Amino acid sequence: MANLFAWINTDARYHGIAQVPLAANDHAALKHACFLDASRVTTFREQELQAALDRGCISSGLAARVIACVQAEQPRTLTPSQLALFTANLAKVA
Repeated sequence: MANLFAWINTDARYHGIAQVPLAANDHAALKHACFLDASRVTTFREQELQAALDRGCISSGLAARVIACVQAEQPRTLTPSQLALFTANLAKVA
């Protein structure tokens, strides 16, 4: 379970939990302001990962913002192990 992914949505999810606002200039792959949904994570099969386009790493500043959000909100939608792994992975960048 080392590869965890969070969704990026145009609009914040209705529940408002752990929604990190992103500006278009937060990453080259973003074309407009949007939200990273840190309230849930997902994994992908190896075949999907191999077929995916690598869009590069996020900045240390963005990683720190996501970490601060999940640490402040402690979303109950994530298991303790998901939260720990998500934060640990981001800390490698921050």
